[in-house]
Amino acid sequence: MAAKLARSQRTASRGSGPESGRSLLKVGDLLASKYRVERLLGEGGMGIVVEAYHELLDQRVAVKLLYQDIADREAQSRLLLEARSAAKLQSEHVARVVDVDVGADGLPFIVMELLEGADLCQIADSRGALPRWLVVDYILQALEGLAHAHGRSIIHRDLKPSNLFLANKPDGSQIIKILDFGISKSADAAQDRRSQQLTGGRTVLGSPPYMSPEQVRSPKTVDHRTDIWSLGVCMYELLTNSMPFGGDELQETFAQILEKQPTPIRSLVTGVPEGLEQIVMRCLSKNRDQRFADVAELAKALVPYGSGTWMHSADRVQATLARALMDDVASGSRIRNGGAPSDRVAIPSAPRRIDSIQPELHGTASTVARRFTGFDPKRRWIVAAIAVPATIGLVLIGATTLTNGRAAATSAESQLAAEPPPASAPPAPTFVAPLTVQTASVENDLPPPVQGTLLGASPMPATAAVPPATVAVPPVTARAVKPPAPARAATPARPTAKTTAAPSAKALPAGLPQTRSGQ
Repeated sequence: MAAKLARSQRTASRGSGPESGRSLLKVGDLLASKYRVERLLGEGGMGIVVEAYHELLDQRVAVKLLYQDIADREAQSRLLLEARSAAKLQSEHVARVVDVDVGADGLPFIVMELLEGADLCQIADSRGALPRWLVVDYILQALEGLAHAHGRSIIHRDLKPSNLFLANKPDGSQIIKILDFGISKSADAAQDRRSQQLTGGRTVLGSPPYMSPEQVRSPKTVDHRTDIWSLGVCMYELLTNSMPFGGDELQETFAQILEKQPTPIRSLVTGVPEGLEQIVMRCLSKNRDQRFADVAELAKALVPYGSGTWMHSADRVQATLARALMDDVASGSRIRNGGAPSDRVAIPSAPRRIDSIQPELHGTASTVARRFTGFDPKRRWIVAAIAVPATIGLVLIGATTLTNGRAAATSAESQLAAEPPPASAPPAPTFVAPLTVQTASVENDLPPPVQGTLLGASPMPATAAVPPATVAVPPVTARAVKPPAPARAATPARPTAKTTAAPSAKALPAGLPQTRSGQ
């Protein structure tokens, strides 16, 4: 009964139409000349939410409006505060604010993305206690959206199952989105001052069964750990289908929040791990210093008890908080250095063109010519002082390089002239041209020929002076024809070796060219 009593705070009269509420809106009404009202989505204590058709953008949106009989200045300011807070959070786990406008009655309204699905309050009413892994998956997603809020020092202060919406995505998957930042608290001095002016600093804000002890005592002093308390109450309710604190009267509920210890979860339902129960109980610690330090620490503790689908949520939550901290440090540095985040950004000057090194051409033709041809006397001495030593240095370097090159060439020529020809390199043979080479078929290896003779040619005297000629040798078909050694004028004739039969695989005699071409 306590759980149903808590959920009844957001019960809406569904299906009765906008005209049944305290709003004068009717289906078909046009808001701000572009939003056509189609049906009622929900109704609460401060206003209603309707589905409307954006006639200019051809899309459906959700519009949140205030009741006319309670739309005082405070309510209107709080509605705008909700819009500003939600618009700052660029997270897929926070309902996106599309627009803020004023209707024909002069009252502001918020335009948000249209969500298809159900909130966790409706799901708990229809299913009762949920599986522990499903509860953990839902809370991990809520922590991702809450990390963006806490990173910007925005405290929700009204987290409950009815403000956690399970939306259907176009691809068929589902995602948790946080709704209703209407009573959020910001660390921004101006915004927080406006919030305190609206409440007088002592008004109790929030849904009583989900409020933290410090929120009950002094709403002005709450911080991000009050949202961790509220999430602990949500987990307790979704796991057990009962409330940790509640009573028939508001004062009784507040007394239990301040003094009573909740009933252990495992004594109410089975299948909840002891570690998960300890996490929930730590979130519900009366002393906020004993709760989790931030949402990143809570997400890291919850990951082992989920389905694994959202196992990376803890890393994303940690990264979101770290990035927000770095942005705060950078913003503080800019302010200390005399700047502000909103200071104008200096525009860099255009890069200098390549042709800008040339003097600009101004004046008549005579003045332009004088600028190019005439120099200042001081500049003449400066140019001369630089150019003369540079020219002398270049001349000396060139002369030194030329002298060294000539010396190296002379040394190389002397070395080549003094070096005798290698002993193993015979002089080029001289033959009478034209020369006829006979083709023969030899069965065995031939004996070494006499020096100065060729196969099929008569011996030639060694002393004959024969001009060098180019020998044109046709292809030879002989299997083994050995050319004679070239003639040497100063070397006596060698004795003719005896003819011996040798196998074809035997190596050729030393001193003869190792070839079988017959040349």
